[in-house]
Amino acid sequence: MTDDFFIGILNGGSSRRMGSPKSLAVYNGTTFAEIIYKEASEITQNIVFLGASPLPDSLKDKTVIPDDGSGGGPFQAARSAYVYRKTDWFLWAVDMPLITKDIVLDIISQKGRYNGNSIPYNKDLGVFEPFCAYYSKNLLRQLSLLYSDKFYSIQKMFRFLEIKGNSEIFEKYKNEIRDFNYCPPDRKQYEFNKKR
Repeated sequence: MTDDFFIGILNGGSSRRMGSPKSLAVYNGTTFAEIIYKEASEITQNIVFLGASPLPDSLKDKTVIPDDGSGGGPFQAARSAYVYRKTDWFLWAVDMPLITKDIVLDIISQKGRYNGNSIPYNKDLGVFEPFCAYYSKNLLRQLSLLYSDKFYSIQKMFRFLEIKGNSEIFEKYKNEIRDFNYCPPDRKQYEFNKKR
């Protein structure tokens, strides 16, 4: 793999549903942040944390790009990534510890079919999965220019730009593309200790 893109680990939000910072949640004895950073480092050394939620001690020396405070919800991280480095990015939510290096590489390998982007698309729900996705610098530029009070939702922006989502890649990895933030409390212990 070449180093002509960055991986941005989305590490913001208040984690209200989870009850504690997502980055520090433990899965099979390791924090989410450490699991994802380890997988990411097998792909590239261009890795940053987007958002200033706490990190475990082992990652305290890593590059962190805090949100600039201008709002924008989850899209703020994508905008911060583009401002930091105007290049292609793989954006990876810190609450997706089941994603592996091989899944990331498979998603990236599909970018030629989708104008330089590879964004999983859940056709059953009719929504994109934007936080386990590869973005071309051109798409990030367009999204940054489009963001406004009218277009604050990344789903709306993708639809307006007529982005074609990758439903095949979503179907292939739908069990891994999970947001642990939405696990109901009575299932958290099971999910967090389940073997990969």
